[in-house]
This record gives sequence, C-alpha cells and structure tokens, in this order.
Amino acid sequence: ERQFMLLLNRGQAYARGAVERVALCEELSLCRHRQERAHFAAMSNLNIHLRAVDADYTEAEATLRRQYLQGKSLLDNFEEVLDRLSQTSLHPALQSLTVDISPQQHPMRTLRDCVPYDRYAPFVRECRVSHARLHKSAEDLRQRYNRLRDAVNALGCSSSFGGMTDARNSARAPGEEEDISLGLPLDELQLHDGIQPAEMIDDQRNSPQQHQQQPLEVTSFPSLDLEDRDEANQANLLSDTSL
Repeated sequence: ERQFMLLLNRGQAYARGAVERVALCEELSLCRHRQERAHFAAMSNLNIHLRAVDADYTEAEATLRRQYLQGKSLLDNFEEVLDRLSQTSLHPALQSLTVDISPQQHPMRTLRDCVPYDRYAPFVRECRVSHARLHKSAEDLRQRYNRLRDAVNALGCSSSFGGMTDARNSARAPGEEEDISLGLPLDELQLHDGIQPAEMIDDQRNSPQQHQQQPLEVTSFPSLDLEDRDEANQANLLSDTSL
C-alpha cells in the first residue's frame, strides 16, 4: 500500500507539473504564432518593395547598358570614323568656299577636313574617362542590388517556424499522463476495498481463481526512471526496518 501511495503521489505531482508546462507552452505557442504572422506580414511587405525595386533596376540597367554600348562604340571607333570621312571627297564648289576657314591652312578636299580634330581630341579623352566612371558606377549599383536581393532572400529562408507542429504534437503526451493519474485514485479505492484479514489473504493466495478475478492493474502506473526506482527501493527498505 505504501508503494502504491508513493506511486500515486508521484504520478499526481507529475500530472500537475505537466499541466502547468502545457499551459505555459500554449501561451508561448500563441506568442510564437503572433510573431509568425508579424514576420509573414513584414516579409510580404518587404517582397513587395523588392519587386518594385527590381522593376526600376531592370529598366535602369537596360537603359544604362544601351547607352554604354552606344558610347563605347562611338569612342572606340572615333579614329576609324574619321578615316572613313577622309574617303568622301567634297564638292569642288565647297572646296573653293572653305579654303580660307580651314584650321589646317591647306585646301579642304574631304569631309575629314571639315572636322576640327585638334579641338575634338581632348574632348574625346574626357569622354572616355567619364565613360569608364559610368561603367564603374553601374557595376557598383549592380553589386548593391545583388546584395539587397540576397539579403531579402536570406531573411525569408532563415526565419522558419517549422518546429511549431512538433511542439503542438508533443503537447498530447501530458494529456495521456493526466488520464493515467485520474485513474490512480480509482485503483486506490479498489485497493482499500480489497484489504482483508490475514487469513483471507492467505486463502486468496492459495486460490488461483481469486487472482484471476481481481488482477492488479499495474499498467496504470506511470513509468519511472532509474532515480525513481532507487527512491522506491529506499522507501521499501525503510518500511521493512520500521516493521
């Protein structure tokens, strides 16, 4: 009977502790659920802004790329274009009219003679420097955009609430423990009702049919770990010494 009462009290204590932990876990689960919804709303808002930035960046990148290729083609082929102009001869009437205004102080015969190359050469060098700076700025903008996109994607992948399902499923175990603890007082009443004098107990021990009619339901006891078994053995030793 003492062993049974020890198991009963221990099971009831375990059940109360489990119920308290379940209540705390449910409160934490609600807080976690609110955080999950807030995180989902923040990520949705962030993705909307990212799509807007992506559209603007895609359009700006296409415009810069088109202008870059046009400027690069013009600057790289500047001397070649001048050489092609030298293959086009001027009309004789234009040659006679433009002889006096030629900066080279020689008769103009082709279209290249109409281009003041000495004034355009420094301007072309400055345009090439500006073109290189534009290319570097466009590359920096592309790297910044890639970092922004990767950071947003990393935020969406790193924050996961997949463990919530496991936590909710694990909350079912305390309910089973509570059902077991509720059945223990009934076993205690049956035990008290079954207490009889020593001679009747001896008769019951000698009668196998009696054991079959009133078996002891040990399956309703909660499982104990190694420490609990040692405490139970110590309690049995104390009860034997007291007797």
